[in-house]
Amino acid sequence: MRSEPHHGGSTLEVVSRLKSFRDAGLEIFTALEADYRKQGDSDAANKIQAWSNDWLSVLGVHRGLTGLAADYAMNYLGRASYHDNNGPLISSIKQVGSSSPSNGQKWDFASVDVLIKNLRKVCKEGKSIFLAGSLQNMLQELDVLLALPRMHRALGDAVTSNNVVQDAFAYFSGPSPSSDATKVEVSSHGLFR
Repeated sequence: MRSEPHHGGSTLEVVSRLKSFRDAGLEIFTALEADYRKQGDSDAANKIQAWSNDWLSVLGVHRGLTGLAADYAMNYLGRASYHDNNGPLISSIKQVGSSSPSNGQKWDFASVDVLIKNLRKVCKEGKSIFLAGSLQNMLQELDVLLALPRMHRALGDAVTSNNVVQDAFAYFSGPSPSSDATKVEVSSHGLFR
């Protein structure tokens, strides 16, 4: 008997998914940068390239994925001030996940508009809860990029040509990761099994 895969999985599976989502992000930002350069907007292209280099890099102290993870782990993980107030942020992240067209429909202007609005809502909610540091900086810079002229068209072209994006949306809009073997919960009091 084959069981349905559960959402989340092993640490290796999560890391593997994150790597593929990072790779998809790099592809999207490379496509965005190329589109803006093709349109002759080198200022916007440079901002897009800088954001991608700064925040999608694997290494970094205050920037990159390690800088973001360190900021979260050191300043927010397990703290009641974060966990008791992160509902709107979690909700907005799930809205981004559910932004993709369903039932085999293609990305169009309306669906890209919803995606951008939901991404900007993540930026707004995140900036209200991540008060300083890498997470705040990354979200401020992303919000500026999402407001660039012609972003709807450029992002629509970029997500349409990226197959991993659909998987990322499904993953981030799904239920919380769980494991039948061990479930670890984090509260304001620490870790519980």
